[in-house]
Amino acid sequence: MDDHVDDQLDDLPAEVDASLDLARWPAAVAALAAPGSPPIDAVFDMDGTLLGADLGDELVGWLLARGHLPPAFRARAPDLAAYQAATHGWDTVEQFILCSLVIEGLTEGELALQVRACLADRVPLRRPVVALARALARVGHRVWILTGSAEPIARVVAAVLGLDPARTVGLRLDRDPDTGRFRDRVLPPVTFGRGKVDAALARIGPDIGFSIGDSYTDLPLLERAHVAVAVPSLDGRLGPLAAASGIAVRLPEHLAG
Repeated sequence: MDDHVDDQLDDLPAEVDASLDLARWPAAVAALAAPGSPPIDAVFDMDGTLLGADLGDELVGWLLARGHLPPAFRARAPDLAAYQAATHGWDTVEQFILCSLVIEGLTEGELALQVRACLADRVPLRRPVVALARALARVGHRVWILTGSAEPIARVVAAVLGLDPARTVGLRLDRDPDTGRFRDRVLPPVTFGRGKVDAALARIGPDIGFSIGDSYTDLPLLERAHVAVAVPSLDGRLGPLAAASGIAVRLPEHLAG
């Protein structure tokens, strides 16, 4: 990967800060961004929330196009068309596992190079949401990324966005202790639906101060947070469900991005 892509990504955090307009967010969210607000755990979904597309999904096509087709993935989806058919609708745990199995055989460093290139080429940021995450981190909140994609992908995204890569939770694959390469064994819990709540309880803690997500699979965690916002973009099912639960809904046009 060339230096131009790295330069592009490294410039992004400074650019997105200008996207923050707290007047477009619920008052409870704006209050969290005020200096002196007591520190909380603030949990951001990644695909469709911080990002304007599903990076985990896009990475599958990116890697397959470059000849990376690991055995466990190939056994379930021998090509991109089979993968897209198998994951249509994104309604099951098995679909999220299949998406993450594409990283089998890579080291974390090799994966990071491919994630950065794919992110720069294929996946836009949802700048108002990224700007909010960065603003909450600046005033002292513990900002987490909790995703149904593979956790090492989220670590790369956090670094690109200027967030703490150590505060990422996602689907985890076992690694070979000798080579460091990812294997095909998934470590529980799978961060899908209620599994996101299980992962949050285990890795973050029981008291979620703020949560934001774009998919109906984020609803269990949104319902658990003290302050929550639904930003449906890729999944139109979330908006009505969130509204019925009393969760604030902000569409892209509400946030100007």
